[in-house]
Amino acid sequence: MIYCFMTFLQHSIQAQASLLDILNERARSQPNAQAYVFLENGETESGHLTYQELATQAKAIASHLTPWRGERALLLYPSGLAFITAFLGCLYAGVIAVPVYPPKRNQKLSRLLAIADNAQAELALTTEALLGDIQQRFAQAEQFQDLTFLATDTLKQAPQGFKPQTIQGDDLAFLQYTSGSTGTPKGVMVSHRNILHNQRLIQTAFGHSEKSIGVGWLPLFHDMGLIGHVLQPLYVGFPSILMPPVAFLTNPRRWLQAIAKYRATTSGGPNFAYDLCVDRLTDSDLADLDLSSWNLAYSGAEPVRAATLEKFNQKFAPCGFRPEAFYPCYGMAEATLFITGGDKQQAPITTSSSEESDNLFVSCGQPYHDTQVAIVDPESFAPCPEGTTGEVWVRGDSVARGYWNAPIATQETFTATLNHHQKSFLRTGDLGFIAAGELFITGRLKDLIIVRGKNHYPHDIELTAQQSHPALRENCGAAFTVEIDGTERLMLVQEVKRTFLRNLDVEAIAQKIRQTIAANHELQTYGIILIKTGSIPKTSSGKIQRHRCRQAFLADELMVVGRSVLGEVDHASAQSFNPPQKQQPSQPTTDLIKPLREQLAQALSLPLDTIQDDQPIAALGLDSVQVVEIKHYIEQKFDLIVPLEKFFEDLTVAQLAQDILTLANLPQESQHHQNGHLPQATQLEAEGIDLDQRLRLAYKPSRNVLDKAREFNLPDQLRANDLLPYFRALERNEGATCIFEGRQLIMLGSNNYLGLTADVRVREATAKAALEEGPSLTGSRLLNGSTRQHREFERKLAAFVGHEDALVFTTGYQANLGFISALMNENTTMILDSEAHACIYDGAFMSRCRVVQYQHNDLQDLEQKLIQVTPESATMVTIDGLYSMTGDIAPLPEIRQLCDRHGATLAVDDAHALGVLGKTGRGTEEHFGMIDSSDILCGTFSKSLASIGGWVAAEAKVIDWIRFNGRSMLFSASIPPTSLAAAATALDILIAEPWRVQKLHENAQYWQRGLQSLGFTVGTAQTPIITVHIGDDFKCMQFCKALLEAGVYVNAAVYPAVPRNKAALRTSVMATHTQEHLDKALAIFAEVGQQFLAGAE
Repeated sequence: MIYCFMTFLQHSIQAQASLLDILNERARSQPNAQAYVFLENGETESGHLTYQELATQAKAIASHLTPWRGERALLLYPSGLAFITAFLGCLYAGVIAVPVYPPKRNQKLSRLLAIADNAQAELALTTEALLGDIQQRFAQAEQFQDLTFLATDTLKQAPQGFKPQTIQGDDLAFLQYTSGSTGTPKGVMVSHRNILHNQRLIQTAFGHSEKSIGVGWLPLFHDMGLIGHVLQPLYVGFPSILMPPVAFLTNPRRWLQAIAKYRATTSGGPNFAYDLCVDRLTDSDLADLDLSSWNLAYSGAEPVRAATLEKFNQKFAPCGFRPEAFYPCYGMAEATLFITGGDKQQAPITTSSSEESDNLFVSCGQPYHDTQVAIVDPESFAPCPEGTTGEVWVRGDSVARGYWNAPIATQETFTATLNHHQKSFLRTGDLGFIAAGELFITGRLKDLIIVRGKNHYPHDIELTAQQSHPALRENCGAAFTVEIDGTERLMLVQEVKRTFLRNLDVEAIAQKIRQTIAANHELQTYGIILIKTGSIPKTSSGKIQRHRCRQAFLADELMVVGRSVLGEVDHASAQSFNPPQKQQPSQPTTDLIKPLREQLAQALSLPLDTIQDDQPIAALGLDSVQVVEIKHYIEQKFDLIVPLEKFFEDLTVAQLAQDILTLANLPQESQHHQNGHLPQATQLEAEGIDLDQRLRLAYKPSRNVLDKAREFNLPDQLRANDLLPYFRALERNEGATCIFEGRQLIMLGSNNYLGLTADVRVREATAKAALEEGPSLTGSRLLNGSTRQHREFERKLAAFVGHEDALVFTTGYQANLGFISALMNENTTMILDSEAHACIYDGAFMSRCRVVQYQHNDLQDLEQKLIQVTPESATMVTIDGLYSMTGDIAPLPEIRQLCDRHGATLAVDDAHALGVLGKTGRGTEEHFGMIDSSDILCGTFSKSLASIGGWVAAEAKVIDWIRFNGRSMLFSASIPPTSLAAAATALDILIAEPWRVQKLHENAQYWQRGLQSLGFTVGTAQTPIITVHIGDDFKCMQFCKALLEAGVYVNAAVYPAVPRNKAALRTSVMATHTQEHLDKALAIFAEVGQQFLAGAE
């Protein structure tokens, strides 16, 4: 009974006049049913839309677009739910949507501007996060000064009484610009009638029902992504699980894992996607991967290869994948999408063409309903007999009206007629034959190049190449592909000008060609054949004969003057050739260049000796998938983030290796992953908040050094979401409490461990110093900035920490810069804990010493680094005594032993340990009963000593050296009298009142136990720094804000200060907190935590 009702409901919904009517009916009858789920990183759910939410948000957008009915709107969105609501919003408003992808940061705008110009776009829709950048990019083109820009992701509700436009079947819905030509792009005019007809075809062929579940990673601006994974689920009424393409390309397992997790029935992609899964997934990746629900694995957009189907079947059969699930199909944007498909109950059919018996072709099935497919002689327009290859022609209600603003191209492509017939057909330009009612695609009538499912026009590639170097003749080149190891590879045959023949630099020209083609088309040029002037095959009318060029290349019949082919080529093969076997990378070494060269060689299928240290990366012509593979390798191997733009800069292999070293040595606050995995995007990105922006801008090449600052909008993104947890303005510091926006809050976000900033003795001493000595000495310590008080305090501080002498700096940051710059140089090495403070890294960079990291508090890793480094150079190991982010204490006794064993100097930064560790607060050395065990001890006054300033303690000779050689000592004004007085008074109080240290630890234990009793996961360190683990960055910021509003001030530690999905609240208690303070704070944590504990780790 229920099944009959659902069937009746399904048919009644699909009988509606347009897709919008279907959405309206679903929003009415199934308001809470899930329409879309988005996995921002391919794994974590970052957004959902029910049918009601979808209709509401789309109508809200439409209410702002109604003045532009009939106009064209560019949809410039990253993959995500915002694109879907904007697309449907355009349909509701009667605006013609133009889906395109927002430009990459280093990408030329030529194709996007050509599309905007051809479409005569009046609007550009995008997200709030991208709006500023897109406006700035378009501002460079004069013809788009009047373009209206609108961010749609902030529009949530249409005004009361809003009525969408009335839609007719023949009204244009959107323009689908076909991938390919950058010269004159062609926008396919898709009507609402086309959409509904094609949706019906797909549902029938695929056997979809409301019980189906889809998973997709294809770009949503692409016809397969839009029609197949956005509109088909809406039409039929089943949920669609989506992820961005980069999530799949980075880790193909994410696609299959999503299919398994959501028990998806339908998913697919171009042929290369299945190859990528076979090549990239290991046996361990197959564990727990259940693909038994996947009953339709479509393959389209590029030639379907029988070998790929077989390899995929063999590899994933143990995971429950069935051969009959494979569903090769055929389609194109000019026919909305789907044209033919097979029988989903049987495995794909293969056969050999009688004309080309060496090739095994895979059937793309048959047409459905009223769609007609004919095989036609492209010269005579006469139908071909069965089994004979000809051009594929198509007719049916899915065939679009034509190309926008291109009447000649429309007439040539959409109005073809067979001999003695009046009905018009669509000329696909594809070659094929029909056998036993099945369509087999064999190639292209036109010289279209298809690589990884994307179309490229040879003329565009040839023009790009010819403009790359003055030695190349215009209109005398031929681009084509050759199959290598089952993959289509781009080849270029190009004439050289006569004047360049005598002194021809083949490699220089080839590098320039590869670099330019990669930059403009994201293609690797596998082979470049330079030929004699006037020798390229042409027709009598002067047209390049690309097919003859290809044949002549394979037969080695070209008049070659120079060649650059990536790998050895067997010219005797008439159909394909194979490069040498891939060389596996050797074991990692300390030399970064060698493993990088090995990985580049492996990704490009090249011999290792073809990748040179001084070779520009861009000249290798990496395509987009290869770039992602190399980026993924580097990030896993070296545990860091490499901005994508680096692969498109003019860097050599050696320079990229040096940049990796620099990035690897950045402090964990700015570069950090967990366990070598790629960083995972979070809900922040779904909210338009890009935490990676600062890192990308820092390395983005630009003509103006201020460009990065002008483009930096992360604070604006955070403010727009009311989540900015930084640079908050306190009205008054009261020690254990503070005044913020007129309210008194419990302060659990300060390093004022002993609570001495509010001590009246400290404040009175500060005021007295200001009155008697003034606010500043206005000079460096070297000249007029040293006083008797400086030396008295330095002697007292040295005695307290147990070292011979001490030196006071203006800040703690400058103290570290000072001693490091004085002692280290390019002939020395510093070994750092991976979580050491940023100022230690900065000091190392200033000194130009070699920097080596070891894993946090990992003694075995530290010893390995000492074994490698100490025989080669003088070495200093630098650690934090107490780590500020986690509250961990360094294992000082063991580290001291390792340094002694290997002859290394030991420096300890006790910034957070002074006043906190040890019975009397003397720091890490007292905590372990090892006073004067470190060679250098340093710290700051800005924590327990309630002031500002820094210090270094060591033997007197070392202090004297730093005094005369530390750059921050010599070239900074000395610590002000007020700051010195505050620190000196606080030190006196600490010496006289050691009970404060004990009270601090009692409060820390009470706070930690209280949080644990509430169910929070907290750090295990027995120190006043107690982290509350949240996980998701977005949730952590929300939690922090909610606590602030409820009366507790804490700090949020989010990416990149910590790894992605490892966000935490950093809390720290004071000796002056009362039990009442802590109980009240725990009550607030309990109340606020109710809504967040579900996401706590």
